[in-house]
Amino acid sequence: MDTPQENFLKKIKRLYLLMNRHIEEELKIYGLARSQFQVLYFTNKKEKLTQKALQQLMQVEPATLTGIIDGLVKKGLLERIESKTDKRSNIIWLTHEGKKIQKKIPPLHEVIEATMFQNISENDKNKVMIIIEQAIQNLDEDN
Repeated sequence: MDTPQENFLKKIKRLYLLMNRHIEEELKIYGLARSQFQVLYFTNKKEKLTQKALQQLMQVEPATLTGIIDGLVKKGLLERIESKTDKRSNIIWLTHEGKKIQKKIPPLHEVIEATMFQNISENDKNKVMIIIEQAIQNLDEDN
């Protein structure tokens, strides 16, 4: 039988997994996986970006990112060219279609929070947020 602490951690993990599942389901509507969405999101924020900079933002292996970018290039959502200043580096940016799809996708945190907090009062939601923030601060070694 689980202790209350073990049960709490299981519930936090289940919440995390359910949130991820809902994000994936929302992105399927647009024909995207989460990693593809992240590439579009970061590229949209920076307009043009080196593949190396994107790799650092996403914290993924180079081969993993190359595969994601290849898929988005095939879908016509990204373009990639070799840098003129550094032949080992590629520059990527959103195509017109990439910009269109990026604009269509609603803010995912709003979609998930709306579902997650339905039937929960604003007061209770605020209490949860305060408790979670304090728990993060308690565990965050950088604080």
